[in-house]
Amino acid sequence: MKNKALGFSLFGSFMIAAFMVLVNYLTSPGFPWFIFPVFAVIWWPMSIFFYNRRSASGFAVCGSLLIIAFFIILNLVTSPGFLWFIFPVFAVIWWPMSILLGRRPKVFAVVAAVLTIGFFLIVNIMTSFSHPWFIYPAFAVLWWPMAVLIGKGRARLFSVAAFLLINAFFITVNLITSPGYLWFTHITFAALWWPLSVFLARRKTIRIYSLLAALLTIGYLALVNYLSPSDTPWFLYAVYPLLMWPSVMFMGRHAARLPFSIAGSIAGIIFYLVLNIFVSPGHPWILYLLLPLVWWPVTIAFRKVAANIMYLFISLTVFMAYYGILNIFVSPGHAWSLYLLYPYAWAAIGIYFGRRKMALGMAIAATVITGVFCSVLNLLLTPGTIWAVFPIFAILWWPISVYFFRTRRKDA
Repeated sequence: MKNKALGFSLFGSFMIAAFMVLVNYLTSPGFPWFIFPVFAVIWWPMSIFFYNRRSASGFAVCGSLLIIAFFIILNLVTSPGFLWFIFPVFAVIWWPMSILLGRRPKVFAVVAAVLTIGFFLIVNIMTSFSHPWFIYPAFAVLWWPMAVLIGKGRARLFSVAAFLLINAFFITVNLITSPGYLWFTHITFAALWWPLSVFLARRKTIRIYSLLAALLTIGYLALVNYLSPSDTPWFLYAVYPLLMWPSVMFMGRHAARLPFSIAGSIAGIIFYLVLNIFVSPGHPWILYLLLPLVWWPVTIAFRKVAANIMYLFISLTVFMAYYGILNIFVSPGHAWSLYLLYPYAWAAIGIYFGRRKMALGMAIAATVITGVFCSVLNLLLTPGTIWAVFPIFAILWWPISVYFFRTRRKDA
């Protein structure tokens, strides 16, 4: 019965194909349109043949070959100047490939990645040979086989492989698009944190991690400084805070004690004083850093009362007075010290009302200081334009909302 069905399908498909060829020749010999019905009718015997043998893989292979042959012929007949058949061929190849390699994910991922990259390379060559844009989808596709081959539980190897892949991609793009400026160094610096963190960001190696990370950042900033047109070694300003990170990590509990804070404060003052004298002697900017560096050991010395609100107000008063004096005598051109008053006031009301859980009082106080601050700035900077009403109007909704949607609801 099976052989009769196959034989009938072969005979029937042959008769249909011959009929279509004859009609094509008699009616319109200039265009071989018979390939369309012939392509459709061939599926009849092919389906019966592979169904009888229960061979899904064979049917997929032969079916894909039939489709590929059909599109190649159609391409050569209709528009031989452009080989567009590669687009449907790329799609149809996934059918047999998925059936043959579906149970072998590693092989499937590699073959699929090679196939996809090859497809984009061919399209790139055919359409725009002057610019190798295929590297962009290739970079994205390569993550698939890399993730499958490395697998789970191998985070270190994957981080190294990913770092190398990222760098290879961006170096290539950099050299192709803009070789005059090596901007890939910024990507390399960011990507290097991945394997560095995977290998060393643990409790046992966190100190080494902090040291290497600080040195890496300093080296990166030095390189950027060297490549930039600036003649000022500005990367030196970041050296002290970056080195304080591994210093604190290596000191451990001792970093919270007074001797370390005094040593760190003195080191910071000396470091920035030297920079001020030899790198930028035109303005005594070290004075702006002096009080914060001195206040570090002072706070450690009074740490038992540092959380007290009175200590906060004393600190705010000292800072405001200090920077007010600097504003008057060192840089009197603009009253910039007023800008410090606003965040300091927020810190004060935040601690005072936050501890007492007074949401309405916090909202009212914040609205008042915001209104005063904006009004003063408006008066000093642009007295001709009354713009302070806009932020004041916006922040007024805060205490109003708290009052009607929280306080009144509790009373009710």
